[in-house]
Amino acid sequence: MNRSIIHPRFLFPILVLLGVLLLPGALIADPIDITGVGASTQKLDNGNIMVHFTVRVGISVTPLLFNYHWERSDGAKSGVEMQSVKPGVTSIPVSTTWEIGPNSGLKEVWEKLFVNTGNTHLESREIRIMLPK
Repeated sequence: MNRSIIHPRFLFPILVLLGVLLLPGALIADPIDITGVGASTQKLDNGNIMVHFTVRVGISVTPLLFNYHWERSDGAKSGVEMQSVKPGVTSIPVSTTWEIGPNSGLKEVWEKLFVNTGNTHLESREIRIMLPK
């Protein structure tokens, strides 16, 4: 005696229908992602070091509006900035700089980018760089 609630001949069509209904939601990706990070230094004429940090944000949905801010190893946080992305753009660099005095005593610094749009909230890894002597 078969005690199944659903007759086997109806099981396959039900599974196909569930797949059709659920699959599109599973395929929807976040509208943004972090595709690359980098940092460089530049020695200034006044003896300070300018550190440049860049994060490349991948864009999969346009047009798009996102906000971001930076946090760094000394505890400072930047203000929140807004970025508008036009149709057809697939990635955008987000950059910041940090000027460090020659007597700071710092050997290594880092910054991290936080990006938000809708229900998507991302953060880059710490972008670390050794300071030149």
